[in-house]
Amino acid sequence: MKRLFILPFVLILTIASCQKNNELPNPEPINLNAKALEIIQADNQFGLDLFKQLADTGYAENNIMISPLSVSQALCMAYNGADGETKTAFEETLHFTDITMEDVNQSAQNLTKALLSVDPKVTLNIANSIWNKDNFAVENDFIERNQTFYNAVVKPVDFNSSQTVNKINNWVDDKTNGKINKIIDQLSPLDRMILINAIYFKGEWRNQFKKEKTETDQFHLETWGTVDVPMMHTTGNYPYFENEILDALEMSYGRGNFSMVVLLPKEGYRVNDILDTLSAEVWKSWEDQFYVSNDVPVLFPKFKFKYESSLVKVLSTLGLSVVFDADANFSGINKNTDLHISEVMHKTFIQVDEEGTEAAAVTSVTIGTTSVGPGMPFVADHPFVFMIKEKYTHAILFIGVMANPEIGN
Repeated sequence: MKRLFILPFVLILTIASCQKNNELPNPEPINLNAKALEIIQADNQFGLDLFKQLADTGYAENNIMISPLSVSQALCMAYNGADGETKTAFEETLHFTDITMEDVNQSAQNLTKALLSVDPKVTLNIANSIWNKDNFAVENDFIERNQTFYNAVVKPVDFNSSQTVNKINNWVDDKTNGKINKIIDQLSPLDRMILINAIYFKGEWRNQFKKEKTETDQFHLETWGTVDVPMMHTTGNYPYFENEILDALEMSYGRGNFSMVVLLPKEGYRVNDILDTLSAEVWKSWEDQFYVSNDVPVLFPKFKFKYESSLVKVLSTLGLSVVFDADANFSGINKNTDLHISEVMHKTFIQVDEEGTEAAAVTSVTIGTTSVGPGMPFVADHPFVFMIKEKYTHAILFIGVMANPEIGN
């Protein structure tokens, strides 16, 4: 079971920020239409579903961090090639019911543009790419939608070349500013396409911690004892919220558009009690109740960690099992080849210190075929087993090994 160890908080990056500071510029409003806001709510619910599945635990023991935006964008690129029951499975799992593909794509484009431009004091990069086997035909509509709405760079490459893995990983390394340098280890002969989203974030605290005030202090674990950690100290005006199970604090970056919200279990409660309660609807109701509290002393640990996980099992649990099966329908990518998703890999990085936060995420969706067929040449240029059999009875008449065609000639 995955365990969750948060130092000492569940970390949720959020666009919303209500912190006011007369000495700093105010956050820039982002105006999106009702449909876009509905889709963002759906994205949030999917992200929370995914996070809660990965963090399914009785006690918090291991660090975990995912990027719902990264996973959603990578899956949405694949969604643009799905049809039939496979397309329906995407829509139900991603909470896109009664929402058209066109609305999803347009909202993704609008949200990305807004996030990238809203705060010049925060570094945010969002990049998408499609790497397809160079002799594998891809439907024009699939490519055009991903280029138009996800700004995806399309790179036909030689999947038989050992250098292709390096090219893909170098792209990931570049787009995450060196924080995640590898997303795939190798390519399978059955692989036809890899869809990748990469996100890089760097923001300075609006109210920074003073390095000279950082002191070693104890951190109390949920399961046993304490550990010593460097604890940062500051005092400031922060949006705050509490209920019977948690205290919540919002710490803003840059001009205030981006922030970290910290959900701290109260005495007698655990991280899992918060996760059991949390949903997109609940989270929205909590956001509405934040108010600015003045002169709040804040003690917050410095930390840095990486996290990685294959998402195949958890996405199957959430309802996407069909996309991993041989019966998956990705005819929107190629009408003549049976395709399915063979892997969804997610990697993240985060570092929190006195100055701010640096974070990165990469999600790769590998799409392959179920058998060697069109697009993969069959070259019998090394020893092989052969058989002669009857079609309807399946009786094998002869079976042998061809080791050297020159022998016996």
